[in-house]
Amino acid sequence: MARRDLDGRWGAWAIEQLAARSDARSFDLYVRQLGRAETDHVLYNRLVFVLGGRRALPADEDAAILEEDPAAALEHAAALRAGLTDADPVALRGTLYALWVLKDRAWARDDALLVAAAEGLSSPDAVTRRYAALVLKASPAPPAAVEALVRALATDPDAVVRKNAAEGLGAAGDPARAPAALAALDDPDPDVRRAATLALARLGAPPPLERLEELLRRDDPARREEVLEALGRHPGERATRLLLDALRDPAARTRRAAAGALGGRPAEAAREGLVAALRDDDPGVRVAAAAALSTRADGREAIPALVAALPGHDGWGELNELHEALRTLTGAEVTGPGPERATWAAVIDAWERYLAEREGRSP
Repeated sequence: MARRDLDGRWGAWAIEQLAARSDARSFDLYVRQLGRAETDHVLYNRLVFVLGGRRALPADEDAAILEEDPAAALEHAAALRAGLTDADPVALRGTLYALWVLKDRAWARDDALLVAAAEGLSSPDAVTRRYAALVLKASPAPPAAVEALVRALATDPDAVVRKNAAEGLGAAGDPARAPAALAALDDPDPDVRRAATLALARLGAPPPLERLEELLRRDDPARREEVLEALGRHPGERATRLLLDALRDPAARTRRAAAGALGGRPAEAAREGLVAALRDDDPGVRVAAAAALSTRADGREAIPALVAALPGHDGWGELNELHEALRTLTGAEVTGPGPERATWAAVIDAWERYLAEREGRSP
């Protein structure tokens, strides 16, 4: 099919007919269709995924995927290389998305392809840049592509591109790139800041404690959650103390984040802080504290406090979370609450009886 025939209603119809017939010779056309915003991505995702590196498609959807053919893989890799240099933005977008779909195929992850994919980060089209960053975060990118990720993280106007770029830096695994991720902790978008925090952890270069303290002091609760998450990965009493201080923050979202981060702190003071948080005014904080206690090695010490928190629940959601935390810590086969209010009192009574028996007293 000539390139001029691919655009417009009849070209789209022709490709749909080839797809409906599972034509195995049309890999490049299926790739191109992934670049159309209005196309059926589910269909073309499947065709590209199943056909990539193979000469044929399974006889039906329930049949096993065929073995890869080395010659077909070479042909399809060549088609992807051609798509990355195509002047048609639809072809470029489709090729980038296809590389994401094929991210588990070694033949679709060679350095030359990834460096060419990084050129997509210079596109004026935000969707193209998003797809390029997606490709580069799927596995460690070569140095030339990492340079493009650093630039995108620092300067791209699209928050999704910056988030994907931060994740790509983490996947690259080069600690020398940590300063770029550290700078992104000042990004205005919380998802980008969180991705940068995780990237620093993957690079083995968590943000300096002094830097996290500085960020915590800023009068912006929306920026504290990812900072507290990063603090949770810092060893030492000082980090624990900062998290415990955050449990007293006026903003409930800050207290929730602090409770979640304290789950992994081994200090006894961390457990005591979480037990106190079970009495917080905000149900979300109480739920976060219960969940954190259920993951701790010393969490069984908090069983009496968790049982005591049951009658003060704010509804089925919180009661169920408290119940699940207790089941995790005790292994007891206590039937959980249903959404119907009539079932709640029985659950509370069952746990109070469990605790009385555990402590050797009459319920």
